[in-house]
Amino acid sequence: MDLATQRQKAETFRKLHDRSRILVLPNAWDVTSAKIFEAAGFRAVATTSSGVANSLGYPDGESVSRDEMLDVIRRIARGLTVPLSADIEAGYASGLDGLTATIRAVIDAGAVGINLEDSIKGGANELFPLETAVARIKAVRETAAAAGVPIVINARTDVFLHAIGDKSARLDHTVSRANAYHAAGADCVFVPGPTNAELIGSLTSAIKGPINVMVLPGLPSAPELQKLGVARVSTGGGPARAALTALRRLAKELLESGTYSAFVAPDLISHMVINLFVSNKPFFFFSSSGRRAPRPQRCGYRGNASVASRSRWELATISVSENRRQRPCSIGTLISSASMTADNSAASPRRRNSTGP
Repeated sequence: MDLATQRQKAETFRKLHDRSRILVLPNAWDVTSAKIFEAAGFRAVATTSSGVANSLGYPDGESVSRDEMLDVIRRIARGLTVPLSADIEAGYASGLDGLTATIRAVIDAGAVGINLEDSIKGGANELFPLETAVARIKAVRETAAAAGVPIVINARTDVFLHAIGDKSARLDHTVSRANAYHAAGADCVFVPGPTNAELIGSLTSAIKGPINVMVLPGLPSAPELQKLGVARVSTGGGPARAALTALRRLAKELLESGTYSAFVAPDLISHMVINLFVSNKPFFFFSSSGRRAPRPQRCGYRGNASVASRSRWELATISVSENRRQRPCSIGTLISSASMTADNSAASPRRRNSTGP
């Protein structure tokens, strides 16, 4: 990705925090999950540190190495056209030199936003002293400016999540940290833990800038959160765990009954579509009458699935030959097993072109 494109993505991502419309931000754990979120129509995607770590065989909490996490971030960024924000936990470093090295590497990987925690890794639910946490945010901002990419800093405070201090003092403690983080250069402050509408309203009233909350049991819906003044709601590792829960059900059925309903279901994402998502091949748009849409006539960028959900047009994929096309289909059809006929013909490009999804 060239620097100008990355800068533009960063500014686009920043504007999504203006509170005119709540940013519902899904957290992906690999390229395919990120592309599915993009294809569904989300305006941006973030990574989940827990989902990535678990997929690589590590527990959450900076058990995964910085280089391994960066490799996943790079792969996801390369596959998307929407902005990508990277969950970098506490930066994989306690000192400023190590943190700034992480930020340069994250920018080089193609991300345009970060989550940065104020928890000390390896500590017993301990936070960085406020002055240290502020210095870290300032260092991130300066490093990003020097790199020429004004990344969106989502500064996370774990006062509520880790139940820091006396319960009666947590609201004031959180507000104090949040406002200091905004003043230091954070674009948004992430306060995971609260799910009570009244408490969230108190936070948005007292914090002088956008705030981000995380989906946990009992959290109000996104429209309700918008009314409370929340700028952004993140899914965290929930989608990754939901996918693993579905896999556990599949495994139970397969082992205990020897049946396969979970992976031959009518709404199963087909083999063809998964390959399409990760291939970065172009898409064409067609109107419901089958006429190619005048805008855009052809998606000439890499993460083409991101536009698949725009309701005005139906989606078709470009064939092997650019002057021939498969018959148009809706995205709902495209991601269903109705396209498995085309999957079965994958070995034959000529047959694939004529069959269509």
